Amino acid sequence: RGDRSKQSLVFITARLTDSERDLKAATDRFAEFSSRNRKIATPSLVAERDRLEREVRVKEEVFLTLTRQLELAKIEEQDQRVSIEVLQPPQPPLQRSAPRRTQMVAMGGLVGLMLAFAWVAATEWYRQLASSEDPAAREFRAQVRSILMPWWTRRAG
Repeated sequence: RGDRSKQSLVFITARLTDSERDLKAATDRFAEFSSRNRKIATPSLVAERDRLEREVRVKEEVFLTLTRQLELAKIEEQDQRVSIEVLQPPQPPLQRSAPRRTQMVAMGGLVGLMLAFAWVAATEWYRQLASSEDPAAREFRAQVRSILMPWWTRRAG
């Protein structure tokens, strides 16, 4: 996009120069006609004067349009420029804020201990349940085996 806006700026500048030259030539022709014909008495002179005035107005309008487009192209080119302004040089912080390794190790240890206690409690509860001769406990063990056995055989195989 930057190249396109630069090309547009160059093109409009060249075209504006041409347009300014054309406007000056048309204005000079109109001024020369007006100085030669102070009294316009014939219809052909009136028509020629009107034609020259129209030509000057058209050239003025083209010139004004190109001037506006040149200003817009300059603004667009300025917008396309990437600019980074360093306000203040970076400084390292006085204290490190992250990662908090001590806190992470303490939390990991605490979670590990809680999981270990939960594992021990679950296995002890299952052992007590396994040694029990209660019919409900036997049924529970059978259901647990039916759930775990397919998983265990898939994992082993």
